[in-house]
Amino acid sequence: MLEAIRSYTWNAAYSVYHETRKGSLEVGKLADLAIIDAAFLSVPVAEISQQEIYMTISNGEIVYRK
Repeated sequence: MLEAIRSYTWNAAYSVYHETRKGSLEVGKLADLAIIDAAFLSVPVAEISQQEIYMTISNGEIVYRK
């Protein structure tokens, strides 16, 4: 699971030379993330798509809030 998360975040940003702007949560970087109702790493893979989304942030702006 950690390898999959890294592939979709830091590795994806690195592959297009954007690792200084995207790919990890750090001060000064763009913030694109979703906040769900469970501890993501403890949810069985088959149940990830069933988790409720509380908030989505894109480019540092809240674009969805439950």
